[in-house]
Amino acid sequence: LVVAATSERTLNDHIGATCRQMGILCNNADGSIGDVIIPATTGGRSYLVAVTTFGKSPAFARYLRTHLGERGGEFDRMISLQERARRYLRVLSAVSASQ
Repeated sequence: LVVAATSERTLNDHIGATCRQMGILCNNADGSIGDVIIPATTGGRSYLVAVTTFGKSPAFARYLRTHLGERGGEFDRMISLQERARRYLRVLSAVSASQ
């Protein structure tokens, strides 16, 4: 895997083209879209979210990752509550089925 991340878009494109000719996967940080996307990620104890705009707006992907990350505690609490509710409903369902 190659990451073309120079400050020159034409050089990044050249690196990407060379990689394609050689059968090597390439992520192009600035230039023509490559073979590999590296998404902006954020997560908590119970979840992981990956965001990409397919190179159209890395700033928006970063903004969304940050916004979601700021609310991570809420998401973890929501997931924990839903996990407990699912466990309870499974037990309740098993008890009802056995009667």
